[in-house]
Parts: sequence; C-alpha cells; structure tokens
Amino acid sequence: GSLVKVIFFEYLALFCIASFLTTVAVMNTSWYDCPTSGSLGWSDLAFLLIGLVSAAWVIWRVLFPVLIKDSFRPILKIDWLIIPNPRIGSAEYLFPSTHPSYFFVDLFATGVGLIFFLSLGASNPAVVGCGLLKEHIFSSIALAIGIFFPILRLGSWYVLRRKFPAETALGRPAWKPVIILWSIIAVPFGIVLISMGIQNLTRKPITLPVVDASTFTGGLSAHTNLDGTYVRVRGSMKYPKVVRCGCDEADKTNCIWRVATLLDVGAGGEVLAVATQDIETVYAATEKKINGMVELVGRLEPMPDATDKPWKFSTCGAEVFGTPGAAGRAYLLVEGAPRK
Repeated sequence: GSLVKVIFFEYLALFCIASFLTTVAVMNTSWYDCPTSGSLGWSDLAFLLIGLVSAAWVIWRVLFPVLIKDSFRPILKIDWLIIPNPRIGSAEYLFPSTHPSYFFVDLFATGVGLIFFLSLGASNPAVVGCGLLKEHIFSSIALAIGIFFPILRLGSWYVLRRKFPAETALGRPAWKPVIILWSIIAVPFGIVLISMGIQNLTRKPITLPVVDASTFTGGLSAHTNLDGTYVRVRGSMKYPKVVRCGCDEADKTNCIWRVATLLDVGAGGEVLAVATQDIETVYAATEKKINGMVELVGRLEPMPDATDKPWKFSTCGAEVFGTPGAAGRAYLLVEGAPRK
C-alpha cells in the first residue's frame, strides 16, 4: 500500500506540474515559431498547487528518511460489496520512507513519462504544424519529471548520504514489497512500453506534401491525391492583408471568429486559407514571411459550396477575394503554422 502511494503521488506531481508548465510555455515562448496563446486560470493554479504538494511529499520522504508506521486491514468481499473485514483487525508494520530499492518504484513514473513521450512527442510542430504544440511540449516535460524522481532517489542515498544508520537491517525487508509490486505491475507495464517503442521504431517519419508553384500546377483538380490531406502551403498573398470574415455584418473587420487570406501558389493555383479557431496562426504566418512567401499548414479541400455549406465557406471569400482563378481555387482549413 505504501509503495502504491509513492507511485500515485509521483504521477500526480508529473501530470499536474507538466500541465502547468506547458500552459506557461505556450503563453510566453514562440516554440517552433508558433504563435503564443492561452492564459493562466484558476484551474492551472490548482494544478500547480496539487503538483507541488505531491512532489514535496515525495521529495521530503527521500531527503529526510524516516521509519513510517503504516497499517493494513484485510478486505472482505461479499458479492459486489467490498469492505474492510470487521472480524480481522488492522496489522501495523514499519515502512522506510526511502531505500535504493525504491528506484524500481520510481521507474513507473519514468515509464508514464515515456508513454506520454512516445504517444505525443512525435507530433513535432516543425512537421505537422502548431495544432499539437501543447501535447508535444507536455510530453517532453512529463518525461523530464519522470526521470527526475529515480535520479533524486539514488542521488540522495549515495551522494548526499541521506540514509538510515542501520541500512543493512532495513535492506532485506525493503526489497520484498518492491519485488511483489513489480511482479504484479511490471509485466503489463513493460508490454505497453515495448509495443509503443516498436511502433515508434517502425513508424515512418511524417512529411507533409508541399503545395507551391512546382507541385500544384493545374490546381487541386490536377492533384486529386491531395484532396482531404494535410499539406504545407507556400504562396504569396494576393490580398495585402488578412481579412476577418464569416459573419453577417457589412463591415467584415468587425468579425472576430474567422479569418482568411488568399495565397497565390504560382502556376495559376490559388488557395483560400481559413482559420476558425486559432486565428492568431494566420496573422503570425503572414507577418513572418520567408522570402516573401507565407507558409500555412492545414487540410486541403475543394472550395465548399457557399449555399450548401455556408458555415464552412467564408462569406468574405467572393466579396473580398473575388472569383477563383482560371485553374480553380482550393480551400485550406488552417490548423497550425510551420517552423520558420
């Protein structure tokens, strides 16, 4: 039971602190040239408080080792009802707050961080855009915190010499619950990590198709393989500024929930890029031109029908940007800005 508490508080510290630091990171740093976004709320501060308290609980027990008196009471199961057995009293036992053997318990926190990293860390914004930026940063921070706990445990014991005077007397009993816990959890946990590792090793690197003058001749009608796929569009702005659109007001600059820009990708191809969520993405991309070209990442589709799908078709598409060019006009639902 006591070792399970260690795992629980380490995981709580890992998840809550990583969540808070991720929010702070995307607020203040243009990672991969993605626009800063978000703000701190009461929920973020609550996560920070829970994480710090959980981490402090673990760190204190590591740096200031003591013998803790814990208790265990057998469980009585009657059909679906599970209660402490009223006929058997609690059994008390001494539990060392830290020991080198607990390094293997801390590895479960490292494993959780590794699972986050293997499942989310591959979403590199330099490749797939900014849509998964938070997940990418969170996975790296979670892995770093997961690695911190076992290093702290061994460093405190062997480097700082924060150990029990009677180490030999406690060594053998301390190993027993660790071995029992590993025999229960380690096998399924290891299978998950191994399977995820194999998937990442066999997974081919994601490379988004580039839509520009050399690859988009003839427009989307000549490149049907790009219909519905995520692409990296490179083009010059045909209209000098980003336009707010998507509402019924006469003055389109008053609309705030959708923005669009028309990109000339060369060879007669045009792409109407529309952002409906993180509109700052489009503004950031148009301000950070690369050799006069704007780069945006998103899903490429044919222009939707303005009558059939008015919620998807930018109402300012025809009014501000005019009719499509001779090669037709494609529609890009923006989901992130690539790295510069």
